[in-house]
Amino acid sequence: MLVGAPAHGHILPEPSVTCLRDADIRQPLAQLAAGT
Repeated sequence: MLVGAPAHGHILPEPSVTCLRDADIRQPLAQLAAGT
């Protein structure tokens, strides 16, 4: 699931960048969910 792709409006060709972007988005969300 590409979470960052729709937000940016374009998909980055590098899977590693997409993976980092995905982790960068999911980790704060997970922390927020855990903190709530």
